[in-house]
Amino acid sequence: MRAVNPVWIGAILLLCHTSTFGQAADTLHYFGDFKTYTVDGELTGHSLILLEKIYDPARNELIENALLIAQSGEVTQYPSIVLTIADDDTFSASSSDGTISGNGELFGTKGNWSYFVATFQSTNGVTIVDENYFADPTVLTARKTITLPNGSIYSIVEVNTKKVSSTTYDLLSNALLKP
Repeated sequence: MRAVNPVWIGAILLLCHTSTFGQAADTLHYFGDFKTYTVDGELTGHSLILLEKIYDPARNELIENALLIAQSGEVTQYPSIVLTIADDDTFSASSSDGTISGNGELFGTKGNWSYFVATFQSTNGVTIVDENYFADPTVLTARKTITLPNGSIYSIVEVNTKKVSSTTYDLLSNALLKP
């Protein structure tokens, strides 16, 4: 089994789901599976992911916070990802630690998007092509292709999550981040 570099995972976690956000700043939470595969479809890793998405239409920003829980029980908190959304629903994105940047486009009604496509670059040269599907506001599904600097595909990532309450998110994140 190949290990996935944490910088790549941080980039992969850029799952820009904003369905059913209102005009005021709004927060949604998701919990689910994060699976990595070879190009041939062989499962190489299975983790759990806990996501927080904060959409602020007044600032045209979407902020994502993510925790990845490995099978070993190790919890990794990733740098926040900030998307700045333009009036035409295109966006630029960067991580709070400066290791990830990219551009993409949201499709559907503003604030109630149903599809997302983007390309992200990591400072280590890795490229992530990211597609997210979220026509159902209670589910977020994503597929990412991770390409190495030499152009070869490193892995495919599939993320399948379901919306959880703020209370559930707070209980899980507090327990997972407890020292």
